[in-house]
Amino acid sequence: MSSVTFTGQAQATPLVQAMVDNAQPFVGEAIIYTLRILTPGTASNSQIIEPDFAGFGRAPVSIAPTASTETVNNVAYNVIAQSYILYPLITGDLIIEPFEVRLPETPFQAGITLATDPIFVSVNPYPADAPASFDGAIGQFDIEATLSAETTRQGDAINLQMNVSGTGNLEQVTAPTLVLPDSWNQMSVNRTVIYDAPRFGRVEFEWTLLVDAIGSTQIPPIEFSYLNPQTQTYETRFTPPLSVTVTDGEPQVSAPVIATEPDIQAARQPTPLKPITSTSSQTLPSWIIWLWVIPSLFVLITWVIGRPRQASPSKSIRKRSNSLKQLQHNLKLARELSPSDGFAEVEKALLIYLTSKTGQPITSDNVQSALSGISDNLRGKVLYCVQTARSGRYAPVSADDLSTLITRSQRVFTRLEAEL
Repeated sequence: MSSVTFTGQAQATPLVQAMVDNAQPFVGEAIIYTLRILTPGTASNSQIIEPDFAGFGRAPVSIAPTASTETVNNVAYNVIAQSYILYPLITGDLIIEPFEVRLPETPFQAGITLATDPIFVSVNPYPADAPASFDGAIGQFDIEATLSAETTRQGDAINLQMNVSGTGNLEQVTAPTLVLPDSWNQMSVNRTVIYDAPRFGRVEFEWTLLVDAIGSTQIPPIEFSYLNPQTQTYETRFTPPLSVTVTDGEPQVSAPVIATEPDIQAARQPTPLKPITSTSSQTLPSWIIWLWVIPSLFVLITWVIGRPRQASPSKSIRKRSNSLKQLQHNLKLARELSPSDGFAEVEKALLIYLTSKTGQPITSDNVQSALSGISDNLRGKVLYCVQTARSGRYAPVSADDLSTLITRSQRVFTRLEAEL
């Protein structure tokens, strides 16, 4: 909820309007929703109540409101426009419920509540035959990649950076799959979204790679695919191969501490034991010794028996691995079903996997709260898969829709496996 105040002429009625720049987007495509408040006076301090945007994701970027003037029916209005970047999460017909604007009472008018009209959005599924490297990016993009160094030493880390720049659903752009030379290892990847304007900007990916091989080698071209909504076709970009030379680096070790000959001789001599003085030469009775020993033994045995047992790491790893294998098996079975039955089977398989991973019953209704511990970007993709699968109950779906859903679910839940 935000606020604006209205003062002005009594004879001019304030107006509110709402619009989207694209009422027929693809699922996941960024659209801009704009709220316009038209007043005959200045504006500040009224209540603006947002709808819940059910069925949409919302970009975390903040867009500054704009101010202008406009004449409507021969009345001059001051106009404040506030825009939001939204992403439809499911296909089919969606409704953006009305905004409410509550205007307080002023010397010129009574307090009133205005509401926008609802906005109807028809969301299209992805076109068929998506390339394997497509993972939900929609827009028009260019890519470039660089290495932090052209020469490095064996065993050292090197950074690979790739920028995806252009216009589109930047929040939905995910890291492409790297194909690395043998004996190279990917340690981590960082992702940063930078907006220059609504829907315009770049996504920066930075991988930390560990280099083991010696000699000159190349990182093969990185493949990135996106859906161009203007042409409604998939386009693929490739980075040039990146060359790097790995040299035989000397390991960095601390200088050893070498003892002098006197020290060595002293170290070879046993430390003389200091005699124990006693006021009595009499040996302690054995029953006194046992009084000391028995309580200690009792404490030790009690600790050994009652100490907490740790679960076997291999058992935990096996459970996680089995959950993913079972999911992959169930998704494979879903491909053989009719589209509507397949969507239902995908939804069931995804919820079974999440239940197994979290240890609590997961349904379509509580899945969002159960995923609070993972990154926002990945959580949005998981929710999209579950909600899309559920939408098959209410909307007509095709075999291509089922294939696209299964392929996307396999990619998303493989990434989820790494985070849980």
